[in-house]
Amino acid sequence: MGKQGDIKLRGTVDNTIYYQWNGIHCMRTLPAKVRRSDNTKLAATKFGLAVKSAAALRAMLKPMLPDPTNNALRYDLDGVFRKWLHTDPLKKAEPESGIPYFHDFSFNKAGTRGKIFRVVNVSRANDCGVSVQLPAFNPLRNVTAPKGTVSLQLEFAAAVLSFSDEAQNKCVSYGWSVPYEDKMVPIHEVILPELTNTQSLVLVLMGMKYYRGNETMIDQMRFKPLGIVGSFYN
Repeated sequence: MGKQGDIKLRGTVDNTIYYQWNGIHCMRTLPAKVRRSDNTKLAATKFGLAVKSAAALRAMLKPMLPDPTNNALRYDLDGVFRKWLHTDPLKKAEPESGIPYFHDFSFNKAGTRGKIFRVVNVSRANDCGVSVQLPAFNPLRNVTAPKGTVSLQLEFAAAVLSFSDEAQNKCVSYGWSVPYEDKMVPIHEVILPELTNTQSLVLVLMGMKYYRGNETMIDQMRFKPLGIVGSFYN
């Protein structure tokens, strides 16, 4: 910033701006224009789409997120979307399943996820649906829970992000309560229809909450695991 002399001007002449600041007549040059390459423009476009997509996903999942205001989570999720979009998936005609960038992504790094999260099977079903199958398990033997736990709330959500029509974005969720006891829980399967549509990313999440005898949820980050267990793109 420079000060004007005896002649006081306001406006722009060539590449110089004349203006007044705090009663002082000043001048400065216009910033140089930077020509961006096609690759730079493309990278910026992908970056913007990644941030926008991650924000849309967080908004849909907000009721499930253990800590919706966690900035570290936001940055991690932005990065996952950037890595995926860098592979140009929107230009591919073949459906994609089990996308490695999203595989096993955790929305709570402090959450303790037992092997039950690793054995759930998520696959495509007929009519653009998704099948979520949890094998039989013994809660007392297969799930580590805090003292006083009497029941588990198993939660699943399927978030759909459409890259052709944002109006088709949606989130379908369901859950059921399981007594925390030494007794086998039978196989549980749910078919979620009409999710894997053209140019849509589907992310399936699994979470778990722990409850005491008075039906009070145990409010500790360690016992609020939530992670991606399935991913699809058409």
